[in-house]
Formats: sequence, C-alpha cells, structure tokens
Amino acid sequence: NNGRVDEAGTDYSLLFDYLPSPDSVIGITIEGFDLDKSIARTDFDQTQATEYISTDLYWVKGLGKAYEIRVGTQYDYITNSIRDLIDSNNDLEYHMSTLQLYSSAYHPFNEHMAWDLGVYLGDVEEQQNFLYDNSRDTLNDGIQAKLRMGFVYQSTDGRNALQFNISLNLDDPVNDPGDGGGISYQGVF
Repeated sequence: NNGRVDEAGTDYSLLFDYLPSPDSVIGITIEGFDLDKSIARTDFDQTQATEYISTDLYWVKGLGKAYEIRVGTQYDYITNSIRDLIDSNNDLEYHMSTLQLYSSAYHPFNEHMAWDLGVYLGDVEEQQNFLYDNSRDTLNDGIQAKLRMGFVYQSTDGRNALQFNISLNLDDPVNDPGDGGGISYQGVF
C-alpha cells in the first residue's frame, strides 16, 4: 500500500528469589518494555510510544506441599502515546497505574489436577487525555477487587499444563459480576 512501518523496542526482566526454608521463597520481580511504532501511508499516518513497568514483591509458603500460599504486592504502570499526523483530534495520552495487594492458593488434589484461587485488591487509576478534544477525556479511578478461580490439568511429568480460569468482580458484583476468563496451555520442551 505504498507505506512505511517502523518499530523499535526494548524489554527487561529481573528476578531475585531468596529461599529461607526448603518450602518457602521471598522474591521480587521487575519487568517492563518500551515500544515505538510508526506507520506512514497516504491515508494513515500515526506514531505510537508505549511503556510498561511492573514490580512484584511476594512471599510463597508451602512449595511442593498440599497447599501453596502466595501473598504479595504489585505495582503496574503503562503509558501509551498516539499521534495521528492526519487527524490531530485522535492524538491521545493514555496511562494506567495500579497498586495491588493479592493472595492466592494453589492446591494440587491429585497427580494431574489442581485448584488455583486468588483474591486481588487494587487502587487503580486509568486516564485517557485527547490532546485536542477534551470532551472525550475519561478518568476511571478507585478501588477494585477481584476473585480469580482456576482449574489446572497437567501431565504426569509436570511439563505440560492446561489451565481454565474465570475472574469475578467483588467490588460491584450486581452491576458488573464478571471480569472475563481464559484458557491457556503451557508446554516445556
């Protein structure tokens, strides 16, 4: 389509775990990325810059036991800047930040199956600022609470796992009861 696409980015990850006992770990994970993209055609000309950072501080107790309990706090921050060089009314500055406390329990109840439950409480701020049309700006902030329920089926050697999960809103269960779900498969080779 007689256009040009440019993309550049970096990502990083740091993990530090301390094992005070054979069935316990205290750790921190820091990860993030930045991504710059642009596309230029006669009918479409935009640039986008995205940055994400996440920090997770956690304590896990019961590794390899009947119940594995995880408690932690996590901070996430994402920004997304879009510039439309054809229609500046679409120029957008988006950011979201959240500080959350969470706890989860993982219970393998036989060789192949396990339950995975989690409760999350977070202070969230999400904001969209349209640079040339303030009437479209949005702000969503406040406390949010979620209950995540999962079921895991894994192979005997533990190298393959299929997980089903669903999230429910605890902060507004009448007007907005569900928060989605998912199915994932992980295989180690």
